[in-house]
Amino acid sequence: MRADLLIKNGHIYDPGGGIDHYGDIAVTGNRIISIHADPGTQACQVIDATGCLVVPGLIDIHTHVSRFATHIGLNPDIACIPNGVTAVVDCGSSGISNFRAVLRILRDFEIRSRLVLHVSAGGQMMSTQFAENTDPSVWNTRYFEDAFREYPDDLIGLKIRASREVLGAYGMKPVKEAVGLAEHLGTRLFVHATDCLCTMKELAAMLRPGDVLCHIYHGDGNTLLREGLVADSIYKAQKQGLILDVAQGQGNFSIPLAAECIRQGLFPDTISTDLNIPNWDSPLVFSLLMTMSKFLALGLPLEEVIRAVTCRPAAVMGMEGELGTLKEGTTADISVLQLAEKQTMFRDKYGNQIIAEKKFMPLATVISGRMQYQSSDTLCWDGKTPEAASDDGISHPHGFTI
Repeated sequence: MRADLLIKNGHIYDPGGGIDHYGDIAVTGNRIISIHADPGTQACQVIDATGCLVVPGLIDIHTHVSRFATHIGLNPDIACIPNGVTAVVDCGSSGISNFRAVLRILRDFEIRSRLVLHVSAGGQMMSTQFAENTDPSVWNTRYFEDAFREYPDDLIGLKIRASREVLGAYGMKPVKEAVGLAEHLGTRLFVHATDCLCTMKELAAMLRPGDVLCHIYHGDGNTLLREGLVADSIYKAQKQGLILDVAQGQGNFSIPLAAECIRQGLFPDTISTDLNIPNWDSPLVFSLLMTMSKFLALGLPLEEVIRAVTCRPAAVMGMEGELGTLKEGTTADISVLQLAEKQTMFRDKYGNQIIAEKKFMPLATVISGRMQYQSSDTLCWDGKTPEAASDDGISHPHGFTI
């Protein structure tokens, strides 16, 4: 067999696809052609994944990557690709008035992306300094209808923040109206739940199966814990299809609250970062890999961690079975990770701390069959010098030989 890319000797792990074995993955063009590649397979590019996890490309479904278009917009290629992330969702940075500009900007990046459209006209352009207008009386339904008809693949939902400082005198009416608008458009609603005006139990009851409750482990105001317990109705809502998303951020996460919820069996459906300009290099967030490491330390099983950044977010994006999987014939979005034995202290904004014994380290990121990031630790010469390898006549597509 010949291939463009061969990832050798890795622990090929895709819980969503029922894949768990050691071996080689072969890629040709933008597709995975084998997850059981023959030992004699030759490839233009070879990387050695000995001692590493080879998983579907990681997906971060709550970010703010509207570079140049909003105040907090991050460059997703710089912040995400070197950390194993192959696809992101911009969650409400832009609204109906400016989302087309964000779409145009994101198409210039290598990373895959989708948009959640904010219900306000401008979205979260400067959300800390100027809260968005969530008055439902100024929403124009026809504009939203046009947007979702024009960009059915790019727009995957609506967003509203249910915080008391955002909703103010409007109360919960904008949230209820946003649910109705999402229902009318046939799309999901993403709801920012930190310091909500109502209880989390009441908020979950307003939402539908398929909607996304963001910042589930926040520690401000009304949280998931009432008298130390998670309400039975939260488990029921999740079982019926409400998606519980971490969306960590700097200010939307409490370590002891998350630990207690996980102890009580309330696992997140998706793990995401809320990555943006102010927090992407912060020790409170930094990357999706660090958030994943934190959840391992909090007691979430490895299988659940990987599902929460692969097949589950792929389903939210409407790309289940195409992204977030390593099955043969699917898009070759692949992350090579080392789960290193390395102590790391994580903390939250309240000063709480947890010590992780293991940490995810990035070694390689492949998007649509192309190597977009590679650590020097993955270089593989198969025991040959570069000159000897050159004699094999296997030419690397970027001009050098392996």
